[in-house]
Amino acid sequence: RGVAYEYMVALANVVNADPWFTIPHMADDDYVRQAAILVKTHLNSNLKPYVEYSNEAWNGGFSQLKWIQAKGLELGLSTDTTLALYRYFSQRTVEMVSIFRQVFGTEQARVIGVMGSQAANSWIGTQELNWQNAYQKVNALAIAPYFGGSFGRSSTVGSLSVAELFSQIFSTDLSKSYAWITSNASLTNSLGISLIAYEGGQHLAGVGTVANDTTVTNLFTTANADPQMGVAYAQYLQEWKKRGGKLFV
Repeated sequence: RGVAYEYMVALANVVNADPWFTIPHMADDDYVRQAAILVKTHLNSNLKPYVEYSNEAWNGGFSQLKWIQAKGLELGLSTDTTLALYRYFSQRTVEMVSIFRQVFGTEQARVIGVMGSQAANSWIGTQELNWQNAYQKVNALAIAPYFGGSFGRSSTVGSLSVAELFSQIFSTDLSKSYAWITSNASLTNSLGISLIAYEGGQHLAGVGTVANDTTVTNLFTTANADPQMGVAYAQYLQEWKKRGGKLFV
């Protein structure tokens, strides 16, 4: 059900870290304003709040997609359901960040406006950032360039050894993530904003019925404890930086 803003702010102050707030998709202006007042009042003045609207609105596995899409259609932002979704998401992100900045007043530069998007589809970020010149009103585009996600979709992966799994990760899978990073970095560079990651890393997890496959689970568990995973992460994060990525959560 989430964690109270009071706890998030207190934790950020204790560890001296910039907090990231994901505002619920149904939050109205008053909710956003009250949240902003709370954050400004209690967050240490040296810290910058990252402010994002909802979580993965592009992900059909979450109910917010339909709700946000319906709002876009209701407001006539497009008759196309896909464009209505991303245009409203973009518009509401900007509105929400604007409220935070109004509350912060002379300290509004502390507020980092985040536009969430999908790593594997830079077209989404293009639609969001270019709608009503939203790129001029946010600081960053955030993606989740995971690697290894495709392995959890079939139980046949359970027949691989750990060495064979890593062979495939290094030969083909990591390159997919690098291509996503490059594509999104090209977009953000052209618009003069930062590319950041709201999540990421390895995604060795069973999907659907594979989630209950003991053989696959054991393979993934062993792979995560293998030194080769450290090698994969080192390469992955180096490529993220080399291709233009900034903050990686």
